[in-house]
Amino acid sequence: MLRDRRLRGLSEVTAAALLAMTVLAVGMAVYFAVGGMANVYGNLYRQEIDRSIVQQNLRLSIEYIHVKPDGTCILFIRNYGREDALITDAYIYPADSSVNVGLSFNLSIPIRRGELGKVALTCGDCVNADEVVAKVYAIPSRLHSSTSPPSEYAQFGRWFSIRTALAHS
Repeated sequence: MLRDRRLRGLSEVTAAALLAMTVLAVGMAVYFAVGGMANVYGNLYRQEIDRSIVQQNLRLSIEYIHVKPDGTCILFIRNYGREDALITDAYIYPADSSVNVGLSFNLSIPIRRGELGKVALTCGDCVNADEVVAKVYAIPSRLHSSTSPPSEYAQFGRWFSIRTALAHS
């Protein structure tokens, strides 16, 4: 009778071994889940810091805007930053108009560190305007690659804008 009763259940050694394996498996699963999440969040944090550093290294200033009678607007932009910049988008419009400006990557104008660059735009409405708004989007030159789509390096760029009065002669 004693033998039949013992065969019906698990022995104490087998039960302890199964319990130890279950606890070990759950512990390893929790360890790898927490470690994986820490790795993901660490990479996201590092990417955010890299983006912030690159954006801080870009320092452009729209020094002067010359509006010609034919509607051509020339923006004189100085690069005060720590690295060369690449103008990828620029807009100019009268200050009293509402314009929805989006990023289109239609330009590729390099401005070296410490130099003054020119961007020529067309704005027929700016000829008679009292004030204009100019917006320029730039990225570090070293990040631009003709083989990469703009979405890969757009996050490292930055908008620079100015609202200024125009002198009419």
